[in-house]
Amino acid sequence: MYIPLHHKYRPRIFSEVVSQSVTIQMLTRIIEEKRFHPAYLFSGPRGTGKTSMARILARSANCEHGPTVTPCLECDHCRSIEVGNCPDVMEINAANHTGVDQMRTLIEDMAYAPSTCRRRFYILDEVHQLSGAAAAALLKTLEEPPADTSFILATTDPQRLLPTVRSRCLSFDFHSLPAQAIEEQLTEICAQEHWEIDPDVLFYIAEVAQGGMRDAQEMLDQVSLFEPPVTLERCGQLLGYIRQETLAALVQAARQQDRLQTQTLVRELTVYAEPLAILQALAFFIKDLLVLQRTKRLNLTRVLPHLESQMLILADTLEFGQMLRIIADLQQNEGKLKEVAQTALWLEMIFLEVFSNGVTAVLEPSEEPEVLPLEPVSSSAPTPDVQIDLEALWSQLLSQLPPLALALFRDHGKLASVKDQQAVVVLRSQGLLRAAEQHLTVLQKTLSQLLGFSIQVSVTHSEKP
Repeated sequence: MYIPLHHKYRPRIFSEVVSQSVTIQMLTRIIEEKRFHPAYLFSGPRGTGKTSMARILARSANCEHGPTVTPCLECDHCRSIEVGNCPDVMEINAANHTGVDQMRTLIEDMAYAPSTCRRRFYILDEVHQLSGAAAAALLKTLEEPPADTSFILATTDPQRLLPTVRSRCLSFDFHSLPAQAIEEQLTEICAQEHWEIDPDVLFYIAEVAQGGMRDAQEMLDQVSLFEPPVTLERCGQLLGYIRQETLAALVQAARQQDRLQTQTLVRELTVYAEPLAILQALAFFIKDLLVLQRTKRLNLTRVLPHLESQMLILADTLEFGQMLRIIADLQQNEGKLKEVAQTALWLEMIFLEVFSNGVTAVLEPSEEPEVLPLEPVSSSAPTPDVQIDLEALWSQLLSQLPPLALALFRDHGKLASVKDQQAVVVLRSQGLLRAAEQHLTVLQKTLSQLLGFSIQVSVTHSEKP
């Protein structure tokens, strides 16, 4: 039967744990000196080894040849803890046992001595999800449990725990794993499994895992299903990989305000990645260019090794302050991108504006773009015999619009009619109406100034080309 990688390669002794050297050193001293505390608090991001370390501590304390920092892994106690059926080492998901009654039952069970092991361990995972009453019931027990019992509380959000609970525990912070350490572990797994996976794939997985070994191993499990050899080109869509060469081309096109190339690249990217992911990837990419420009050190970035020279050249074409502004603009627009329907359209406009000189693109629906006043307008309408060239008027109107409005109406709209101080603008899609409403005021002001009299503008849609 196939065993998932995050189970098969789960560390069983301290020497197999990746990183976390400070925590390992302290737990080692606890075991060597047999100074077992009533309660421990393991906190840190997911996939950094909290539950695995709790099992190792229980195994080291209860090994038939111990207590020892190198449990044998062969005795009955080690094996039963390994498979999870040891009656004296209980793993409890606090998310499923949030009530005070369940906590009281657990406390009542502690009155009995360990049945087979020398020390009983209760491992409470996601302990921050305990209800307030359940946490309060646990307080006294944490402070004065039976002499042969220890609690190990694991959480990704220690701030949600009661301060009185935290104060009764020995706290150990688990930090995110370095990408290089994750990559080395994945390389070792591939060697043991005899998988032909390109190093660039392992490099990318290690970077996007964001310091979590479990996430990295699960992604490796997925890409191993491809026919060998596995390359980024083949498994990129599965991983949401955005080619750095494409991001570099996008930066160049947006800097040069090449709308056609920018639109082409954005549409290419949105085929296999969400617009929000593209926005975040570009922000990371610009950050990497900034780091490369300042340090010339590739190991501090996500840049693939074979692209180093190309990225160094690109980094030198951008100013330090400009890159900082671009990153800030992209971050501001991240939340706004979730509020619009036509995300690919807005993504394209965001890229064009954040790379333009002196323009900051932030989609604020409550703010209207500033329009420079032209000539004063009259309140009287034109005489009936005046003929208006709609196409020429539309071209004049577009030339007066700010960039975001221009990109929307130039590609997706047209002026359908001007009659009786009423103008109608038609869009190609109903989904664009909400976006167009944000620019309705600027349309009316600009059109009124061009015509010389006040006019009301309405926006509608038509599916006809």
